[in-house]
Amino acid sequence: MPGFLELTWGLNWWSLLWSGATIFAILHIPSVLLSRGSRPMTVLAWILCLLSLPFLGVILWWMIGLNHVERRRRRRKVSHAQMVESLADIKSQLTARQVEEGGVVLDGNGTLFNSADLFCLRQNEGIFEATTGNRLKVLPSGKHAFDAFEAAVREATEHIHFEFYIWQRDAVGRRFRDLLTQKAREGVGVRVLYDAVGGSPVSRGFMQPLIDAGGHVAPFMPLRVFERQLRINFRNHRKIIVVDRRVSFIGGVNIGEEYLDWVDMAFRFDGPISLQLQETFVEDWYFATGEDLGSRRYFLPEEGLSVGNLARRQAQQSDPSLALAASLESARDGSFGTELSVKKDTGPRPEAERIPKKLSDLEPPDVGGLVGRLVASGPDWPDSPIKSIFFIGLTHAVERLYIATPYFVPDESILVALKTAALRGVDVRILTAGMSDVWLAQAAGRSFYEELLRAGVRIFEYAEQMIHAKAVVVDYEWVVVGSANMDMRSFDLNFEVNATLRSPELNQYMSDFIAYYISKSEEMALHDFTDRPLKSRIVESTARLFSPLL
Repeated sequence: MPGFLELTWGLNWWSLLWSGATIFAILHIPSVLLSRGSRPMTVLAWILCLLSLPFLGVILWWMIGLNHVERRRRRRKVSHAQMVESLADIKSQLTARQVEEGGVVLDGNGTLFNSADLFCLRQNEGIFEATTGNRLKVLPSGKHAFDAFEAAVREATEHIHFEFYIWQRDAVGRRFRDLLTQKAREGVGVRVLYDAVGGSPVSRGFMQPLIDAGGHVAPFMPLRVFERQLRINFRNHRKIIVVDRRVSFIGGVNIGEEYLDWVDMAFRFDGPISLQLQETFVEDWYFATGEDLGSRRYFLPEEGLSVGNLARRQAQQSDPSLALAASLESARDGSFGTELSVKKDTGPRPEAERIPKKLSDLEPPDVGGLVGRLVASGPDWPDSPIKSIFFIGLTHAVERLYIATPYFVPDESILVALKTAALRGVDVRILTAGMSDVWLAQAAGRSFYEELLRAGVRIFEYAEQMIHAKAVVVDYEWVVVGSANMDMRSFDLNFEVNATLRSPELNQYMSDFIAYYISKSEEMALHDFTDRPLKSRIVESTARLFSPLL
C-alpha cells in the first residue's frame, strides 16, 4: 500500500507539473500570434511546439523566438544606419570612380540600375548595384579553396578580413590561424569574425597567438545568458574573405578538415564585387565590435591603381575577348536594358547535354569581364533578398533549372515556383544530399518530394559524400552561388551572402558540375517514393511541421 500511495502521489505531482507547464505555455501563445511579420506556417509551428513540449517549447521560444529578432532588427538597423552615414562620402567617390572606369552599369539618366531577368530587383538593402569588369575563378573543392585562400593571404600587404560560420580546431583551422598570425606580425591588418555557435570550437585561447601578434578576433552574436542574448537561432552563415579590398572569396566552404572530403565550392573575385563584400564585412564587424572601418583605405585604392583598372588589366591579360570594353559594349547595345520582361534569348545552348565521365575532365573557368551583383540577407530584414533572387530565377527560367543544395526545405513561394516551372516545361533538376549531417532537415525536405515529382521536377540524392555545394543554374547564362541553401533557415534565420552572375561560360561549367554528380546519384521515382514505409512518411510529415524552425 505505501508503494501504491507513493506512485499515486508521484503521478499527481507529475500531472500538476505538466498542467502548470501547459498553462504557462498557453500564456505565451498571444506573443507568438503578435509576432510581427511571422508567416502562418511559422506561427503554427511555434504553437505546436509550445503545446506538445511545454517545458522545452517555452525555453526555445525565449531563446530563439521572434521577439528577439525584433530587438535584433532594431539594433541592426541602428548599426546599418550608422555605417551608411559613415560610408556615404566614400561610396559616392567610389561610385564616381567606378562609373568613370566602367565598373558600374548605368541607365540613360546616369543612375544605378538593375537590368532584366535576375538583375530586375532595384538596388535596396542587401541588394547591391550591378557591376561589370569582375574576374571570377571557380574553386571546385575544399582543397582548391584552401590553397587559393592561402595564396591570396600570403600576397596581402594591407589588410585581411575573414568572416566564417565554422572554424574548427583541427589541422586546417590551425593552418589558417598560424598563417594569419604570420601576416599580422608582418604588419598586415588582420580581422577574423566567426559565428558564436557555428564557430564554437574557436576559443580565445585557440586564437591567442593571432591576438598576441596584433590581429583582431570577434564572435558574431555570442550567447550570454545574463544579458538575455540567447539568440541561438539567428546565425551568421556567411563565408567571406577580403584581401586588400581587391580580392575576395565566397562559397560554401568553412574552415575545417571535413570540407576536404565534402563536395563543396568557393569562388574568387577580383574587381568591384570585392568592394561589395568589403562593405558587407565592414557592417558585420561594426555590429559585432563597434569598430568603424568606414575609412578610405578599406575602399578607395591609392591614386593610379583602382579596382576597375586592375580588373580591366587582369581581364585583358586573361583573355582579350573578355576585356571590359566588350562588357561595356554589350551594355551600350541594349543587352543589359531595363526591361523587366523575360528574355527570349536564354543564351548559347550546347548541341547536346554534357555529362562528364570524370570530374577532372572539367576545367574550372577563369572568367573575365564578368557582370554580377552581390545579394546579402538576414533576419534583420523582414524580406529576404536572397529568397527574392531565387524566386525570380525560378519564375524567369525558360528552358532549364539546375539546383544544388545540401538542405532542401522550401517555403510555399519557392515550392510553387518550382512546380509551376516544371509544369511550364522547364527542365527542373534538384541535386541534394542523400547522406546528410542534419537528418531532421533531410526528413522535412523529403516530405516535399511527392508533390514536386508529380509536377515533373526531377530530384536526385547523392550519397557517396556529403554534398555541400550551393548553386542555381538558370537557362544558359545565369548562375547564383554563395552561402545560402534552398531552405527556410537561409531565407529567414541566417545571415547569408550570394552572387548573381551572368556568364555563359560559368553557366556551362556549373551545369556540367551538377550533371556529373547527378549521374552518380539516385533519382527519386514517384512510384517508389509513394510506396515508402508508413513510418518514414510519419517521420517526414512530422519534421515538415517544424520546417520553419529548421
